[in-house]
Amino acid sequence: MSARNEGLSRGELTAQVGNRVPGGWPEAVIESDHLRCVFLTDKGGEMVSLVCRRTGHELLGRLRPTPPDDGSHALAAPAATETMFNRWYAGGWQELLPNGDAPCEVDGIRHSFHGESWGRPWKVVSRSATSLAMQVDLSWPPLCLERTVSLDDAEAGLVIEERLTNTGSATARILWGHHPVFGGPLLGPGARIIAPAGSRLEAVRCDGTSRLESATRLEWPVARGVSGQDVDVSLVQPREQRSHDLCLLTGFREGFVGLENPTLGLRVMLEFDPTLFRWLWIWQLYGGGEAEPFAGGYLVGLEPWTGPPQLSRGIAAGHAVELEPGATRETRLRLRVTEV
Repeated sequence: MSARNEGLSRGELTAQVGNRVPGGWPEAVIESDHLRCVFLTDKGGEMVSLVCRRTGHELLGRLRPTPPDDGSHALAAPAATETMFNRWYAGGWQELLPNGDAPCEVDGIRHSFHGESWGRPWKVVSRSATSLAMQVDLSWPPLCLERTVSLDDAEAGLVIEERLTNTGSATARILWGHHPVFGGPLLGPGARIIAPAGSRLEAVRCDGTSRLESATRLEWPVARGVSGQDVDVSLVQPREQRSHDLCLLTGFREGFVGLENPTLGLRVMLEFDPTLFRWLWIWQLYGGGEAEPFAGGYLVGLEPWTGPPQLSRGIAAGHAVELEPGATRETRLRLRVTEV
């Protein structure tokens, strides 16, 4: 689709579930007058496309085509490593449970890299032209996550309603996060990241291409560069920057994060419950990265999380979500796409 304001005809895009895309993944499509979303239900229920139909722009970031389904991704076993996750990662929007980042052991349970939910097939519970309800059952610990994504015909937005239930017999301590990445035209000249002013900021060096020094006790949006200079990390950098960093934000009272490009005339804002998702991971891949599939990639991740990376670290800092047997936690997120 051209990047010009040609738009997409709703009649061209029919809601469907069960079609198989190249590589063998079942595909689910929903659409409104404003947005079109594509999900791969067997690949962690992830959203692989989010198109603004007014402009035809793809909003989600992609590193490469989705790897084909040969069955070896399933089922995010407790020993799943970063290498295994990276083999299947191509961009888009995943939901990650019950761990984020490095594998760890908690309460005798071995948690894999980025948890289990990314590798499990999700069951389609119900669907319509503008909504899709899915469910996934996890094993380590036993959890049931129910998620409904609905597109709003009255505005350019989507709503995610979720219910997480502990189906086991012991208290579950978990790390829970959304992992959407944005790219394409949104990252053009003049683009910037929007986050709550005054948030506490911790900069994390991802690899040898990082432009930031690892540091805590910072305040958004100013971090420290590797040469000691102040860096405004809200300003999106060109691909030629060749850098790869992670910024962790917390201490905010309002739950929002966004990306806007005045040149393009688009803003994407994600709203969430700050009493549950008390951390923001802002992943900045500006043409850097040493490991595949990230090397040379160009995207920004705007990720609400319940705690900092790695479940064991979150538990030690008092950030873990605890669910008693049979207990349920519900939440709601909203994404809006507007003109600047």
